[in-house]
Amino acid sequence: MTWTHIASGQFASEPGEVEGSVRIVCGLDQIVALMKEPVGETSIIVTNVAGGSAVSTIIKRAKAIVSTIGGPLSHIVVVARDYSVPCIVGAADLPLDQLSNGDRLRLSADGRVEILREG
Repeated sequence: MTWTHIASGQFASEPGEVEGSVRIVCGLDQIVALMKEPVGETSIIVTNVAGGSAVSTIIKRAKAIVSTIGGPLSHIVVVARDYSVPCIVGAADLPLDQLSNGDRLRLSADGRVEILREG
């Protein structure tokens, strides 16, 4: 198994290396589904959200956040800082269609997003 670079963004909250399983939360249906679940094991949440009222719900269930949009002053970053949750924003090159819930990601303080792949 090897770590493969798949995207880059800006580490905007709590710099440091984070590793964990993926939970994809894109679109209203997936946000609502997450909101209905009890708070349990946290994941690295991968999303295309950077603001709005659902951000606090997403953050409470996150070990870390990676968003394909946003910048250092985005609402998701402000909330992530409040909850001390690592956050990468602006990872526009993140291939959401190639990720699955449960994949393993590693986030670096320089904004790199890597996935654990076989081979």
